[in-house]
Amino acid sequence: MGLWLRAGSGTPLGRIIILLTLLMMVMFAAGYLYVNVINFQQIENSDKKRNLRNDEISLLIEAQMLMEQSFGPAHDILLYGMLLKSGILTRAQAENYVNIESLTAERGRSALQRFLSEKGGGLPSNFRQGIATEAAEHGAVMEQVREMLRRWRKGGPSADIDIKLDTPASFHNRHDELGKRISAEMSRLKIEFDHFAEADFRAQDDVRSKAAAGVVLIEAMALLLGLMELAAAGRAALAGRILEEEREKYKKLMEHAGDAVIVTDADTGLMVEINRKGEELLGMRRGDVVGQPHDSLFPPTERERYNAMLAKRVADGPDDTDPNPKSITLIRADGVAVTADVRCSMIRVEGRDLMQGIYRDMTTQRAHEKLMEQQAAAQMELVRQTVDALEEAQKDRKAAEEANRLKSEFVANMSHELRTPLTSVLGYSRIARERMEEVMEGLKTAHRHAAPDGERVPAATAPQNGTDKTVTRAEQAAAEITMFNDVVVAQGERLLQLINDLLDMSSLEAGQLKMQEHVSSARMILHAVSARLAAAASEKNIRLAAGIDNQRNEDIFFLGDTSRIEQTLYNLVQNAIKYSGGGEVRATASISNGQLYFRVKDEGIGIPAKDREIIFDAFRQLDGGSTRAQGGVGLGLTLCRKLVAAMGGTISVQSTEGKGSEFTITLPYRPVDN
Repeated sequence: MGLWLRAGSGTPLGRIIILLTLLMMVMFAAGYLYVNVINFQQIENSDKKRNLRNDEISLLIEAQMLMEQSFGPAHDILLYGMLLKSGILTRAQAENYVNIESLTAERGRSALQRFLSEKGGGLPSNFRQGIATEAAEHGAVMEQVREMLRRWRKGGPSADIDIKLDTPASFHNRHDELGKRISAEMSRLKIEFDHFAEADFRAQDDVRSKAAAGVVLIEAMALLLGLMELAAAGRAALAGRILEEEREKYKKLMEHAGDAVIVTDADTGLMVEINRKGEELLGMRRGDVVGQPHDSLFPPTERERYNAMLAKRVADGPDDTDPNPKSITLIRADGVAVTADVRCSMIRVEGRDLMQGIYRDMTTQRAHEKLMEQQAAAQMELVRQTVDALEEAQKDRKAAEEANRLKSEFVANMSHELRTPLTSVLGYSRIARERMEEVMEGLKTAHRHAAPDGERVPAATAPQNGTDKTVTRAEQAAAEITMFNDVVVAQGERLLQLINDLLDMSSLEAGQLKMQEHVSSARMILHAVSARLAAAASEKNIRLAAGIDNQRNEDIFFLGDTSRIEQTLYNLVQNAIKYSGGGEVRATASISNGQLYFRVKDEGIGIPAKDREIIFDAFRQLDGGSTRAQGGVGLGLTLCRKLVAAMGGTISVQSTEGKGSEFTITLPYRPVDN
């Protein structure tokens, strides 16, 4: 061509021919460009769309990897929370497991949130929102479990933990649903990527065909077409390099994937690619895997079933988007069987149908789940043993309560049986004393009649005739009988009081003693108590005082059980007299702040500080010879406390050793309506 141009330029005709040729070349070039402009636009658009799809696929793969890193620990934390709430795990166990998983979960969730803030704008809005929602759910699940642990730590096992946790299955299903959508979107983007690549190649082929036709028309046109062909070839080479770069990028993504990835030719069943995680999972190098049948990874007994499952997946084609993992067993190079979950998807690369399998090693997780099941079973066994122990304790408690009830009934019955004949003895003893007093009076009268001139003669100077001697002996015998009878009556009354106390105590314990409410007078109650104990106080040279403690000395009328209040005050005043060697015993009544107070104060021996609480216990008495000399079985103060408690009040004591004591009965004051 260069020689032709140089030769033709030497003559006018040659120059014309050259000009015409150049004109034809320009016209041909213009026509060629006009015809192929659509192809060039299609190539450029295909490049842009392929780059866009490739970027979206890369972002989705990265997002899926980060989601898996965040989901696993969050799922385990939720599982520990459910086990704690159901009582299978203790708080300490759950807190230990949650603390271990929280670090990994927080790192995964932080990486996922950082990815969304930095690169999330390149994701489709629905996936960006879905991934952000899942990240928030991961955080919410961890915060819920931490909050439950904080409440449990603060309130203890009996605290009301009103926190509703999501179920691990529901949490896992939502995660899988989003994973399905991402996998489906990646498959769709891959299909579009392949479609644009094929359109690019077709446009380039069309350009090359038009260039070949130009060579036939004219040498100049051939040169021009050749130049254009070179330009198109350069573009094709550039497209090839871009495609190769995409392949390298895909390989890098495979290599850095968190799960094992094995790619198999769907037509031959031979493995064509494996990543680093796959080599670790199988314990093989890439060269030992590529070119080998895919079913060589399965146990011989399972190959037929697995092959049928994979054949169905191939038959479903790339449009099938079922991402549910299938649990399978793989055989490592060392012969060890491992359990894995696999998700398969169909892809088409350079006209070949490939099946991409993503395998996740579940051996450790299955062992962990089995351990958790064993621990749960152990916890349930412990709970069962605890329940059995509680039931046995409940039976023992009921037996003890029944024994106590029978004891109370026995004491009540025995007290009744003892009190009935004792009442008769006391009654007849009182009658005998009255009759003896009548006899004594008759003897005295007879003795006066026996004296001279009707004068009473002292026994020492009276005539000692037979009648006088008989009367004197009768008087002496009658006096002795009266004294003995008084002892019988006094001791009988003491025994009757003890029996009454026992009967009241058993009735209180059995819940059978009812308080009677009627109009009561504080002055009359105090008068009755002082009248009954006046003789006992006089024998010990004790001043016994009783009255109303207010400025006007007015009586206090109220609604209450007169007999039980009098019984309680009687016991307190009797004890005050018993433990006093002289001085004064004072019983008073007063009203203050809606409360009715009865106080008994003495100047006796006092009560040591260490004994001021135990004196109200049944059968408790102060130690020491002085108290034992007073007798009693230690029921008086116990009965007082129980009677006051039955009336809705309290009893307390203040005492100083060697100076005396003051007992205070506090009752709710219920005034009498006019």
